[in-house]
Amino acid sequence: MPVGLTDVVAIAAGVIHFVALDSDGTVTVWGYNDRGQTDVPAGLTDVVAIAAGFHHSLALGSDGTVTAWGWDEFGQTDVPAGLTDVVAIAAGGVHSLALLSDGTVTGWGWDFYGQAAPPAPLAGVVAIAAGGYFSLALGSDGTVTAWGNSEQGQATVPAGVAGAVAIAAGEYHSLAILAAQGPADGTAPVVVLTCPAAEVLLGSTSEATWTAYDPMPGSGIAGGSPSSGFVALNTSSVGPKTATVPAGTVLDDEGNTSEEVACGYSVVYHFDGFFRPVDKGGVVNSFKAGSAVPIKFSLDSDQGLDILAIGSPSLTFTPCTAGASVDAIEETVTAGGSSLAYDAVAGQYVYVWKTLKTWAGKCGTFQLTLDDGTSHTAKFLFTK
Repeated sequence: MPVGLTDVVAIAAGVIHFVALDSDGTVTVWGYNDRGQTDVPAGLTDVVAIAAGFHHSLALGSDGTVTAWGWDEFGQTDVPAGLTDVVAIAAGGVHSLALLSDGTVTGWGWDFYGQAAPPAPLAGVVAIAAGGYFSLALGSDGTVTAWGNSEQGQATVPAGVAGAVAIAAGEYHSLAILAAQGPADGTAPVVVLTCPAAEVLLGSTSEATWTAYDPMPGSGIAGGSPSSGFVALNTSSVGPKTATVPAGTVLDDEGNTSEEVACGYSVVYHFDGFFRPVDKGGVVNSFKAGSAVPIKFSLDSDQGLDILAIGSPSLTFTPCTAGASVDAIEETVTAGGSSLAYDAVAGQYVYVWKTLKTWAGKCGTFQLTLDDGTSHTAKFLFTK
């Protein structure tokens, strides 16, 4: 074990390697590394769960995405393209599983015994586990579903097993913890609200989606009570926003109600880029130091003049790069200072940028930061 390893919140073990999740969301792996199973991908952070197969490793990010590394002979580390909204992961011998926020399960990797192919119509799942060559799923109703290799009975759920609250899988055996018979359900339903991860455009129509479940040993979502829905997002102004599902939205059969939940999203302008005379991309725009250049851009419509962040725009001097693509500015204007205006005819903002003669012979990056938090840049060369 690595010396000084502390603040560990979760562990997982493969055949000959170990994985630890730190409280800061980073991952430490050690052991035999014949197939890359201990080579944590660079930049892996914000991890909330881990899993280990025979010779591969999995990590679940706080954004609901899955990262995999190690042995991939059977595709066990080939995370399906576009896989998101994952809330739990499990690693079998040579296959992998992911539980989605909608209660469905996705599998990939070696499927000789069908262990990577969840049976249809499997839904309402709240927990998953993966054994050597088989898989388990715990339903919100406390039932256990198993599939894959069952030569030793590991995927044959005993008759009468109900009220399960947790499951686990070994290489050739399965376990389930059953709820003790006791008082009535006192646990409130849980609402999982998901906001768009991408920025939302000002004035657009967008929504956050939510699903609900009653944690075991719950009584179940009450009939007539919604178990999923959406929240229309407020996009009338830019900046960070919060979407909320009010307390009491979901009811279970014992009368317990859900708590208020919220998620955050960001609304931004529809920035169409800089227009001529400024070139986009990696082109370096050149003009005489001391001149004033019209920096033109569009935000789809007139958003008023109070659109710039404090201290914006700014200039950062950078080394001039030999061989860079340079294009001369075709248009300069006469101005005593910098100013911002809106051209209603062209539908564009014009920031007249007054430069200094002392900048001659230097290169720099112009950064326009808007009050929606986004930044946009262009490169310049100041000539004499």
